[in-house]
Amino acid sequence: MLKASRKTRALTAASAVVLALGIFAASAAAVPAKFFGVVPQSQPTSEQWKTLAKGGVKTMRIPIEWAAVQPTRGAIDWSVFDPFVEEAAKNNVELLPFLASPPGWAVPAANVPQGGGAKAPARLPVSGSAATAWSNFVKSAVERYGPGGKFWNENPLVPAHPIENWQIWNEPNFKYFVAKPNPKEYGLLVKKSSAAIKSVDPSAKVILAGLFSKPAGGRRLKENGKVANPSSPNWFASY
Repeated sequence: MLKASRKTRALTAASAVVLALGIFAASAAAVPAKFFGVVPQSQPTSEQWKTLAKGGVKTMRIPIEWAAVQPTRGAIDWSVFDPFVEEAAKNNVELLPFLASPPGWAVPAANVPQGGGAKAPARLPVSGSAATAWSNFVKSAVERYGPGGKFWNENPLVPAHPIENWQIWNEPNFKYFVAKPNPKEYGLLVKKSSAAIKSVDPSAKVILAGLFSKPAGGRRLKENGKVANPSSPNWFASY
């Protein structure tokens, strides 16, 4: 009986290993080829781009800041981002941009609560003229860098790698990205942004921003006495 028990345990252990290896192989096969990516803090140099490509980096997440391309009311100037898009295309790196950072003329800045003098947008651009200007900015981004976009037409020698995925804002529940986080406002921003994006590229994918887990000094937002968005218990306002 003892020998049979040991044999049974050995067979069971061997089966578990085979099963685990099978699950690992299936998971590895399910990971997209472009899964490995980076988030740079500044524009990489030409040498750094080559190193990234050599290292197998296939995706890069970058901010496309509204304030950087339209600091004053009027025409939108994409020259600050064109070199980034060009280098990414030449090195076969797919860009995942997140759209954020409104200029002061569209959304006033406010002091970040307990932020040591730091400032952030007072609110999200979801109403009035700010909402209209935001939608125009989003459309302009897709018109320039999306499939068949102006950038690719103006630069025929650059390999076409149009942007097809767009992320809306960055950590919208964190006070340093909007002074008073509001889940209802963010939901509205996503809807308005999606409508703008898909009006230019119906096949584009719209991606929600990641949330800051539990900001220091944060509290759960409430609506009508209940925690806002119960399906996401980590929605915190960092005040």
